[in-house]
Amino acid sequence: MTRALRNVSDSEIKLLSIFHRVVARGGLSAAELDLNIGRSTISRHLKDLEVRLGVTLCQRGSAGFALTNEGKEIYQASIELFEAIHRFKSIANDIQENLKGVLKIGLCDKVMGNPNSFVAQALRNFVRNYPDIRIDIHTQQLNYVESSVISGDYQLGIVPIHRETSSLEYEPLFEENMSLYCGRGHRLFGNKQEIPSDSIKRMKFAAMDVNSPNQQIFERLELPRTAIAHEQEGIALLIQTGEYLGFLPDHYAKTFVQDGIMQRINNDYFRYNCNFSVVYSKSHRPGRIASEFIEHLLNSHQLKVSSLKDVSCL
Repeated sequence: MTRALRNVSDSEIKLLSIFHRVVARGGLSAAELDLNIGRSTISRHLKDLEVRLGVTLCQRGSAGFALTNEGKEIYQASIELFEAIHRFKSIANDIQENLKGVLKIGLCDKVMGNPNSFVAQALRNFVRNYPDIRIDIHTQQLNYVESSVISGDYQLGIVPIHRETSSLEYEPLFEENMSLYCGRGHRLFGNKQEIPSDSIKRMKFAAMDVNSPNQQIFERLELPRTAIAHEQEGIALLIQTGEYLGFLPDHYAKTFVQDGIMQRINNDYFRYNCNFSVVYSKSHRPGRIASEFIEHLLNSHQLKVSSLKDVSCL
């Protein structure tokens, strides 16, 4: 028998946020790292929420995770609730004379070493202009950053563009050059001549396991995915074994090359560029804080582009 929920307190909102994250991640195990709490604790929180609502929200156990019909309705209602809270916070921040609040940004790994990136410059100018804003930066996998921006957990993200989604708005920022590398001990290491493409394709490769430009290049070039990593650092580690070839940003691989640990494969067919953009949700339109930072990002990168164009015309 269901009970009427007379009030929605902070405790219910906290439980709903946990439920929302579990559903978004597809189960309790996947949500453990996001929430930084154990699976048994998550299960207990879900049970508490079910007791308070008087309905069963999901089936969880050895058979897997699945929402009940009531759970689907509560999940949809929670999305609307958090959107309303997000809008309220944005409006409340916007009407303050002195801009205050939190700027929550999602980044992909190894972005900041890119010489084409002026995110730090934009952030420095922003912090100087708005010293009362608290900066909250999260470095995550690409798909997690995108989903967190769509859900409103992050106000914006800075990501490589691999396929555009209708749920996000994109503002281009900078490029990243990617090349194929081998490690010391690999049979191609020390070979400075151009390597035939057919020979390269017969070798073992380390690839990213998430939907990304890396995954797309493997599909386009029909390369074997012999080993898998979740981040660029994992790809670099696999390359250093001397057993695998892998794509890395040139700026990230530069130190490894200088130390004699890696070498770029001499074949331009195995090079590509990633375009990075700042992204924000269409349904969670950026408030004044996020809008001001986006403006700083665009100004920082456009100013640099303008200065380069001026030099090239001399």
